[in-house]
Amino acid sequence: MKFNCTNISGANAKLIGIFLMILLVGNTAVLASDSIYFHNPPIVTSIDHYTLSDGLASNNLNNVFVDSKGRMWVNPDVMTARQFRLSFFQFDGTKSIFHELKPDSLSKKRASQTWFIMGEANDGFLYGADRLNKTLFYWHPDNGIQFFIKLEANEKLLNMAPHPEGGVLALTVEILDQSNLGNETYRVTHIKNGIARQVGSIELDFKDDLIPITPKRLEYPFEVTGNIAWFFHQRKGLVKLSVNSGAMELIPWTDFEGIPLIKKNWKDYPNVTFYWNMMGVKKDELLLYLGQQNGFFTLNIHNGLLNQDHRLNELILRENREDYMLKVFFARDNNKNVFISSGYYKLGVSPFEVKDFQALLIDQAGRW
Repeated sequence: MKFNCTNISGANAKLIGIFLMILLVGNTAVLASDSIYFHNPPIVTSIDHYTLSDGLASNNLNNVFVDSKGRMWVNPDVMTARQFRLSFFQFDGTKSIFHELKPDSLSKKRASQTWFIMGEANDGFLYGADRLNKTLFYWHPDNGIQFFIKLEANEKLLNMAPHPEGGVLALTVEILDQSNLGNETYRVTHIKNGIARQVGSIELDFKDDLIPITPKRLEYPFEVTGNIAWFFHQRKGLVKLSVNSGAMELIPWTDFEGIPLIKKNWKDYPNVTFYWNMMGVKKDELLLYLGQQNGFFTLNIHNGLLNQDHRLNELILRENREDYMLKVFFARDNNKNVFISSGYYKLGVSPFEVKDFQALLIDQAGRW
């Protein structure tokens, strides 16, 4: 299960980077705070706190996930990584283990790049990118095999996701002139065994919108459900990609029937991060969070029906929160259980001044 540890820290800043290991009926979740309130709390069999004194390389963390063999992989936060040139590391509960990745193109005399790890592919390879967003890596922690793919000069990595048949899909956008946005190109590339093959591309209008700046944590929503990949085109709609045929299409919000007008909110603009989110739930649904002005929706991936999720909206959305930004984080374990956490962050002050923390778990059948 993977999510941003620093972003769901409690109001007490001293808790940042502290982990709670919660065993949820055989499934492990990693939390960064003990201040989150659970509706219908899960069965908790053990709780362990980890800090620097326990061998953790940093108390300031960005995101964490556990791979298919139970190994925990950790990214330090952006400032820590930059200041100490600290890449991702493995944490076994007693010590932090660093692994050096170094492309052949990098001179032996040059300092190693700092790497951000993003997830695990179905073939056991781990994937991510360098902090400068110029090089992608695909690396197997058991045999040390590593591949590197260099992006073109005008390309920006938005996110990566496992390919259903092994390897990883990389979502990029090509911006030719950032000062004069027009029609720009999204690309999805399949990377496997060191070979990069374009799956599909689509040219879309970026006028009257912001440049999709790569988030510091590479959180631009990108989800694969079956053989279909999904991502947002800014605030204008959903892009759907057939992984098999490579066909891509933009579905504007106005094409969906029976839903309110999707509004833009200046607080949702991705100048630092992307506050909208998506996650595959059940077997045929996509859960969407479209900002605090619009709320939560579910999309049936077979018939294309988009519906408001009134339960989540009632639980999480709050009125009279103009000075607060709602941030919502999704995570999913290997058994397809979904974890959702949210909080209202005070604008213009410390990111740790947070109100209305919520957390819930949803299983494959949709039970909360």
